Amino acid sequence: MNWKRKYHNFLMVLIMSKIYIYGASGHGLVVADIARDNGYNDIIFIDDGDNEYLSYDNTLDKSIPFIIAIGDNKIREKLQSKVLNDRFKVVSLIHSSSIISSSVKVGLGVVIMPNVVVNAYSIISNGVILNTACIIEHENIIEDFVHISPNVALAGDVKVGKYTHIGIGVNIIQGINIGENCIIGGGSMVIKDIEDNSKVVGVPAKNINILITSAGRRVSLVKSFQKTLKELMGGVNSKVFTIDMNPTLSSACQVSDGYKKVPRVTDKNYLNILKQYCCEKNISIVVPTIDTELSILAQVKDEFKKDGIFIAISSQEVCDIFYLKDSTEEFFVKNNLDTPREIDINNCNYPIFAKLNNSSCSIGATIVYTPEHAKELTQDKNYIFQEYIQGAEYTVDVFIDKNDNVISIVPRLRIEVRAGEVNKAQAIKDKIIIDAIKNLCKKLNGAYGCVTIQLFKTENRIVFIEINPRFGGGYPLSYLSGANFAEYLIKDYLCEKLAYSEDWKDNLIMLRYDAEVLVDGNSI
Repeated sequence: MNWKRKYHNFLMVLIMSKIYIYGASGHGLVVADIARDNGYNDIIFIDDGDNEYLSYDNTLDKSIPFIIAIGDNKIREKLQSKVLNDRFKVVSLIHSSSIISSSVKVGLGVVIMPNVVVNAYSIISNGVILNTACIIEHENIIEDFVHISPNVALAGDVKVGKYTHIGIGVNIIQGINIGENCIIGGGSMVIKDIEDNSKVVGVPAKNINILITSAGRRVSLVKSFQKTLKELMGGVNSKVFTIDMNPTLSSACQVSDGYKKVPRVTDKNYLNILKQYCCEKNISIVVPTIDTELSILAQVKDEFKKDGIFIAISSQEVCDIFYLKDSTEEFFVKNNLDTPREIDINNCNYPIFAKLNNSSCSIGATIVYTPEHAKELTQDKNYIFQEYIQGAEYTVDVFIDKNDNVISIVPRLRIEVRAGEVNKAQAIKDKIIIDAIKNLCKKLNGAYGCVTIQLFKTENRIVFIEINPRFGGGYPLSYLSGANFAEYLIKDYLCEKLAYSEDWKDNLIMLRYDAEVLVDGNSI
């Protein structure tokens, strides 16, 4: 062999040991390990951070191959197309510990991680990610830019459509067709075909249906969930159902996708009726709305979960503490949070404030101007008396995810209240209030989902009044300002990562009015 041939071979070895990896996140690190396993010892990472417009230096050496290490299926496709159009070479990487049948067809830009099994005559199309220890049985077709997570098992003759993401530990029985752009939640069992653009989860996997309890007049809440489901689920048949003691005369029930009459929440048959309806309608998430049902539903949260029904509720301890005004005050005092001081009606300056210990919607709440009035109220042993706070009154909507992370805080100034529910309100990005809420939430162990916190802001105090671990009547303002708690709840249920955001419209004012829902009286 002459020196020119030797030199050429030497250069080829140098080139073949190099690879460009686009994406330097944790996924990129794993891909780099597989590249080394494939003989690429010189790893060159390329990453443009969070830039929406994918880019790189087009003067890069085109003799060095590319692999795209980005988990998002559509971004991975976009970048791989750009790399190929720029005449770079795209390779596939298969870890040496994986077992791939000789009859399997593997496309460009595929990453197959350790301990994967792909059996006879399966097709792994362009840009597919097969994560650690997943099993792809015989004659499967995995279309372009699918992401299959660790420990997934696909039986024979399964087809997975383009862009679909299959979560950790999913099992899919033989002969199933999964559409394009689907999300299969972690741990699911898929036993029937899945339509395009579906998001399913559970055992068996199913569309996400929502049940709102004690629906009453909560039309805006129902509609916000309906709109969010349509946007997130791509228009597939996910629905919002409701229950109420008198659904035919409940405006929220009439605008929902279906409803059922139920007894009072304290009735001995209530929970059995609730579970039966959830199973009948394939309910994934139950959203409670009134104080009296919170502790009862918190007690059965784990029991319902066994049937694939998630009750979006805080812990029983949280529900119990904030059901009563005196235990709420005890929580605030114990955690050094400013709250109205309890008053001795025989030794105080008037006016003072009186409220019932276990009430909601401001029922029984009143300003007391004289000792005589106070003594009259003491005939009801359920009254408690506190200092009267003069200041701006706020309700703050907070969303807390399953990892105890605060995702959103929206302070709402209560401009006008009617029958205990806000009628006019303004969303305000008040940093002092937001910081105080963040501090409070650090001490709020076990809270989940939408939590409403009431407080007064004076010149020099943030005075906490009460906490309700549920959707409040004024939540529509937070939703309309851009803080979509329904979206947060559904994404958290699907194990999608959430991040804290204040990306909602400041100083938006909500002015409520009465509207009509018409019902054919002949059908009642």
